[in-house]
Amino acid sequence: MAVLDAPRRLRRLRGWLRWHRVLGALACAAVVLWSLSGAMHPLMSRYQPRPANFTAPLLPALPADAPALSAILAAAGIVEVTHARLVQVDGHPHWQVAQPGASGLDYFNAADGSRLADGEARHARFLARHFLGQDSAPIAAVTRIEDFGGEYAWVNRLLPVYRVDFARPDGMRAYVEPRSAQLATLIDDRKALFNKVFVLFHTWRLPGLPEPLRLALAALCLCAVTVTPVLGIGVWLLRRGLPASGGLRRAHRVLGLGVALAVVASGLSGAWHLAKGALDRGAGRQWPLRHTPIMAAAALDTARLPAWSSPLLSLRLVELEGRLYARQLAAAASPPAGGHGGHGDHAGHGAASPAPVASYVALGDALTDEDTGTVTDADYALGLAAALVPRCGPGQPATPACVDAPPAAAGLVEGFGGEYGFVNKLLPVWRFEAGRTRLYLHPETSALAARVSPADYAEGWTFATLHKWQALEFIGRWPRDVLQMTWALMSALTALLGLRLLLRKPGRQARAS
Repeated sequence: MAVLDAPRRLRRLRGWLRWHRVLGALACAAVVLWSLSGAMHPLMSRYQPRPANFTAPLLPALPADAPALSAILAAAGIVEVTHARLVQVDGHPHWQVAQPGASGLDYFNAADGSRLADGEARHARFLARHFLGQDSAPIAAVTRIEDFGGEYAWVNRLLPVYRVDFARPDGMRAYVEPRSAQLATLIDDRKALFNKVFVLFHTWRLPGLPEPLRLALAALCLCAVTVTPVLGIGVWLLRRGLPASGGLRRAHRVLGLGVALAVVASGLSGAWHLAKGALDRGAGRQWPLRHTPIMAAAALDTARLPAWSSPLLSLRLVELEGRLYARQLAAAASPPAGGHGGHGDHAGHGAASPAPVASYVALGDALTDEDTGTVTDADYALGLAAALVPRCGPGQPATPACVDAPPAAAGLVEGFGGEYGFVNKLLPVWRFEAGRTRLYLHPETSALAARVSPADYAEGWTFATLHKWQALEFIGRWPRDVLQMTWALMSALTALLGLRLLLRKPGRQARAS
C-alpha cells in the first residue's frame, strides 16, 4: 500500500476501525450462530443412524408355473400401466404396478396372481424392517407422506414415501419409497434434534418468520460477515509500525487474521447459494423426474422370461423406442455402497463399489432372437434423456424443458462427487452432455436425477469448495472435518472477543486503540 503521512493514515485508520466495529457488531451474532451450527454438520453426518442393509431385498426365483403378468392384470381388469416391477413383500415375490392417473400402487402375488390387500403399506413396513436389519421389530405407526415438510425436507428428493415409526426408545423412523424399494432416510430423536438446531441456527427458518424477511436478514448479515474481515485486515495494515496492543485486542487480531480469508470465502459462497436459492425456488425440488410411459397390460407377457437360479437385485419392465423389455440386475456383483439417500442423507459421499451390470430381455415377439440382448444400460439411459428432456426447436435456447444439443458422451457415474453430490440421492447414473448442459439419468428408476447448467455447476462448485471444504477430502474426511470444526470455533471466538472489546468502557477502548 502507498505510504501515507501520519495525519492521513490516522484518519483512515479511524475510519476503517469505525466501520469494522459497526459491521462487526452486526455480524457478531450471525458468525457465532453460523459457526457453531456449521461445526455441528460433520457430527450430524458421522453420528446419524446407519442402515443395516443398503439395497432392497433380493428377488427369489419365480415358480415354474407362475402366471404371466399380462394374465394377472387381465384377471384384475387392468388394461394399462405406467410402472411394473417385481418386489419382495414378506418373503414372497409380488408384482408392483401403477395405473395411469392413480396415486397408489397395486400389488399381486407373482406365484398365483392374487391381489395383496393394503400392499403398499405392507411393502413399506417390510422395507423399513429390512433396511434396519430387524425383521420382527415392532412398528408403532405407518404414515404416507406426499409432500415435503417438517423433518422430511425436500433434500430427501423422493416422494411419495412412507414414514414407518418403530416402537423403540430412540424414536427411530424410516422413510421408504415403495415404488423404487429405496430408503430415503433414517431419523431418530437425536438426528431430529440436530436437524432442528441446524435449520434454526444455520438457515434461520424460524416459525412464523416471513420468507422475504428471512432472506433479507440473512443477506444483510452475509454482507456484514464478508466485509468485516476485509476491514479488519485493512486496520491491521494501517496499524503497522504503531505501538502494538496486547491482551484481548491482540488475541482478537491474531485469531481474526487466522480465519479472515476462510470467513470471506464462506460468506461469499453462502451469499451466492442464498441468492440462487431465492431466485430459483424450484431448484432441486423437481428431481428426480420420472419417465412413466403408458404400457398395454396385454403386452407384459413375462411367461417367456428366462428363469434365474440366483436371486436378482431388481427386475423392472421398461419401454424403449416403443418396445418393452425386462431390465434385470443380477445379485452376483457388489451393489453400489452409496446408492441413494437411504444411507442417511450424508453417508456414501465418496466412491462406491462397481455397479452391477443390467441386462435387457425383450418381452413377447417385439424383437427377433438376433435383436434380443443388444440393448445396454447406456442405450436405455439415452432413451430416457430424449424422453424427459427433448431437443429444443430451431433457434430456441436451452430451457428447463429442453436442451439445445442432442445428448452425447455418456459415462457411468458410480460415486458421489463434484457436480453430482450426495444430495442427488441416486446411484449409479449415466452422465450425458447436451450442449453446455449435463444430464444424469438413473435407469433403475427411469428418472432424470439431475440437470446441471453452467450456472448450476459454478454455484455448486463454489459452495462445495469454499463453504463445505470438499476440496480437502484428499486428506481424509475425518481430518478435514476436524479442521473445519476448529476453524468454525475459532471464528466464533474471534467474533465474541470483538464483541467484548466493543462493549468495553470508552476510555479503555480509546487507550487500547
